Amino acid sequence: MTTAIAQREQPTGGALAMWDSEQLDIITKLICPDATPAELSLFGQVCQRTGLDPFSKQVYGIKRKGRLTIQVSIDGFRLPA
Repeated sequence: MTTAIAQREQPTGGALAMWDSEQLDIITKLICPDATPAELSLFGQVCQRTGLDPFSKQVYGIKRKGRLTIQVSIDGFRLPA
């Protein structure tokens, strides 16, 4: 019996490297407004790890009480189904 754990490969260039400057501008203004650079990085990492696409309305970043909450939409929950 093998006890090896499967690990995902992490793309190089950081979590935000998957988006160009125009897409990052859209994310900071519409999808994840008022997010700090650290919160945007976290949002990018979550999108990267889960495979959710913010441009397909599968995931959003919403500020609640001054903290970033990453919220998956119904479309995001339907993705693996």
